[in-house]
Formats: sequence, structure tokens, C-alpha cells
Amino acid sequence: MGCCVSLCCIVCYKYTFFADSLTQHVSDSIAKNLSIIKPTKWSLKTWYITLDKDKFKELTNTLRHKLFVIMKEMNLDVFNKNGYYEENLSQNLAYYIVNIMIDEDFEGNNFQILNIPTNTLFYDSININIDNDKIISFQNSITTIINKDNQPELIDINTDNRVYQKIFDKNLESKLINTINNIPNERIEFIIKELNNKFKIDEEAENEVLSKQNYA
Repeated sequence: MGCCVSLCCIVCYKYTFFADSLTQHVSDSIAKNLSIIKPTKWSLKTWYITLDKDKFKELTNTLRHKLFVIMKEMNLDVFNKNGYYEENLSQNLAYYIVNIMIDEDFEGNNFQILNIPTNTLFYDSININIDNDKIISFQNSITTIINKDNQPELIDINTDNRVYQKIFDKNLESKLINTINNIPNERIEFIIKELNNKFKIDEEAENEVLSKQNYA
């Protein structure tokens, strides 16, 4: 009985550890992708997007739990996943989440794995291509508050008012949580499986090249 309990703890721990690390990487990538709605007049006083886990606890817990459940159900071999894999997966998930959240016309079911190298952490950034009208609409949804007259009011995104900035953070967190909760687990499983295939194909191609070399 003790052995079974210990084995279950080990299995849960490996997914907990990987899900925690992946959550932080995905959050960082989402924040980077959301630079499309950041203020153009940046300063230490204006609002800026950061999805720090201590500040966005509910978002962090939501994403971590979803990733944990999916990886555990897939029995994903996380022990054999390196930093290149985690970088690739976090970029793909962040790209998918941001597009689904901002662009209602985004064809999530036809999502193709991003063309990111599988053997290096240095590559050209993948840009989010969303119509400006949709970006502005999303930005307005983040920066709209309920004023003292209980009426919606659009606030300048470059405001230095800390109260408004906190509302922006909560609006963004709420939209991200709703987006993540509404993504079927099967879609994330599909992305993971497609990425696994990409890594396998690239590894086989590298091994084929290496096998044909004549070393003196």
C-alpha cells in the first residue's frame, strides 16, 4: 500500500513541477504577445502588462490546473522534455490563447504549429497578426471601467492613475481566465501531440544527417 501511495506521489509531482514551470513560461509569452495593446507612451507611471504569478494568482492557478490535468490524462513523458520543448510549447500555447481571446474569427480548430526551431532558444520572434480594429476593441474592453455614476467609462490606457491600472489588470485577468476555461482540453492535447510529432520528425532528420557522416 505504501509503495502505491509513493508511486502516485511521484507521478503527481512530476506533472505538478512541469505544469508550474510551463505555466510561468506561457504567462511570460502571453504578456509578450499582448505588447500589441501596450501603451505607446511607456513610463514607470503608466500601465504595463505583466502576468506575474504573485499578482495574477487566479490566472496562474487556472492555467496550471488545466495543464496539469491535460498532461496527466495524456500520460505525457515530461521527464524527457528539455528546455527547447518547453519553449516551443509555451510559445504555441500563448499564441493560441491570445488569438482566441482577441480575434473572434481566429480558426482555432485549424491551428498549425508555429515554425519554431526545436534545437535552439534563439530564433526570430513570432508576431501576432490581428486586425487593428480588433486590437482596439479588445484594448477598450480592458480599459473600460464603471465610474462613480455607475456608468461605463473609457479610460486612457496611458493613465498614471493606480486605481484604474488595477482595474485594467483585473479586466485582463478575467478575460484570460474565461478564454482558458473555454478552450476544450482536446485542443491543447492536439497542440501537444502535434508538437511531439514535430520534435520526433526533426530528431529523426538530425540523426539521419549524423549517420551519414564519416568521422576520421
